[in-house]
Amino acid sequence: MASSIGRVFVSARIPTVAVDRIRVALPHHTIDYRDSELPLSPEEFSQHAKGCAGIFCNLSNRVDESVLNAAGESLKVVSTMSVGADHIDVKTAKARGIKIGYTPGVLSESTAELALLLMLATARRLPEAIDAVHSGEWSECWRPLWLTGKDLFGSTV
Repeated sequence: MASSIGRVFVSARIPTVAVDRIRVALPHHTIDYRDSELPLSPEEFSQHAKGCAGIFCNLSNRVDESVLNAAGESLKVVSTMSVGADHIDVKTAKARGIKIGYTPGVLSESTAELALLLMLATARRLPEAIDAVHSGEWSECWRPLWLTGKDLFGSTV
């Protein structure tokens, strides 16, 4: 195996298939994979970033000027597993020629589905029904208007 030409820091647990894809795409890089979902402190994150050619993070990690400074001139790319890059100092990164990767639009359908779920749950009073089951109130006698909610038939979403 050829020697490593750089190190990529993966800051938090991601699906195994994604780690495998990174390893295949970057066979001559060392992949520093952190198998934890807990966020790093800013100091720990900066420490891991030192000397990296790439950082793959999520929105729990701020990639600010101190992290970019810690990584130094070897840093070529910062990629994030999020639809936005608000947690990355994009201006400073671009000024240093560092490429930024993120996933815009990847959650649009999921967000719409969640919005629909919340509308249905609210209209049909699902949170109150769940509380009634947990408290034992559900087993009381039937009441004609209890938890009827709002009919959604014919509604437009």
